[in-house]
Amino acid sequence: MRWLRKTSFANLVEKSWNVRAGTLGRLAVTVLVAFLTIYHGVQFAGYDTLLLIVKALLFDAWHVSGTLRCSRIVFRGAPRRPVTASDVPVDFLTVWNRKFNSPAVVDFREDYLRNCQRTTRTLSAVVSSNRLTSPGLGLGSNINFVLNLFLLAKDAVAPRRNFQLYVVDWNYVSWSELFQDFTAKSPCSIIHTMDPNAFQSVNQSAQTFDLDSAWQVRAESANDDHLLRELNSDGYWNFYQQLTAYEASLPNGVTFRKKSLLARSLLDLQPRLKDVLGQIWSNLVKEGAVHIRRGDKTVTGESINFPISLYVRALRRLCHTNPGRCSRIVYVFCDDAEVCADFVNQAKECFHVTDFRQQVKLKAILPWSERSPVEFRHQNQFNSLPAEERLESAQEMIVSIYLAALSDFFVCTYSSNVCRLVALLKHDNIADLDKDILSLDWSNWIMV
Repeated sequence: MRWLRKTSFANLVEKSWNVRAGTLGRLAVTVLVAFLTIYHGVQFAGYDTLLLIVKALLFDAWHVSGTLRCSRIVFRGAPRRPVTASDVPVDFLTVWNRKFNSPAVVDFREDYLRNCQRTTRTLSAVVSSNRLTSPGLGLGSNINFVLNLFLLAKDAVAPRRNFQLYVVDWNYVSWSELFQDFTAKSPCSIIHTMDPNAFQSVNQSAQTFDLDSAWQVRAESANDDHLLRELNSDGYWNFYQQLTAYEASLPNGVTFRKKSLLARSLLDLQPRLKDVLGQIWSNLVKEGAVHIRRGDKTVTGESINFPISLYVRALRRLCHTNPGRCSRIVYVFCDDAEVCADFVNQAKECFHVTDFRQQVKLKAILPWSERSPVEFRHQNQFNSLPAEERLESAQEMIVSIYLAALSDFFVCTYSSNVCRLVALLKHDNIADLDKDILSLDWSNWIMV
């Protein structure tokens, strides 16, 4: 088995496609190579890892003709000079407004502002970190938690309640430095940034709530005018399971469609970040995107630690099965610089890989162009960084998420909240996800 450990996963997989023993032989070799590679070389391997990797390889065997070599991929050609009105490329603001300021988004915001003054009842989400003994969760987890509670306030809780978000000593510093509040000028504004002392009065006047079997609010007190849930607080895991069961009880695709509208309505980028996004997008225009989740999520076993070669292979598969639609330019973002460097090295044969730091240096976008990347692999390490670095890292992640949402294709893992958030921003119909998003792990994660 010594040769197996010294041979890359991608090369081993490629060997299985060169076996001339018919379809059954090819599949048998594929399964064997996958099993041996997982068993001997993949950290955090397990039953799910085996099933998912074999699933991906078998899909290639059945649906992809020939190998996934770069020479077999038909990439999109160089952009043509515009010769007719229809050929003139659209600018960034046109693309932005089409996706994130659509008539549905405008109608939702106007309806919310029109009706919010009819009640004083509230349902609030609280994102914090230093108030709790827990180190907090990732940025994607925080945002998805907020969207889930917004969904409850909007559609699941009777009587109707206004939604509020309290940001208290947050490890990502400031929600308002990331997103605008479309309700800021109304009497029922959503975003409230507070220090822990000021938040105490809010915390004492509101009731922590759960959901019962009929998906109705259950609070400890009969006085439930003001309901509250804090991310990662005591009993949160049980509430999370209740929330997941509620969303699963809705008809297929309903939860996704509603959360997609909420995401595009609530997560309105601050003008400064929108300008950064516009500069990078205008430089790339057409690109694929890859997000690789590592850090504590794989260490704890919540997510599978897929080999980097599988991300590269998935990207090749997308391009192979969509001839002429795939760009050689790929934007990658991850939570580990070494992982990103490994991806660049393995993907460079086929793709021109770029990332946030390359783009901001190219466009001289401050402050990132003059700073080194923030280095962290676990939440505790991130929380120990200075507030300025944590905020800049959060802003970088948000811009990357929106670039992925605007990309031609996206490779990720749905077990990552970042991947699920990109999906919500990219599409409003769950049936459209398979068109341009390829997740290496189970697709039912998208409903969480």
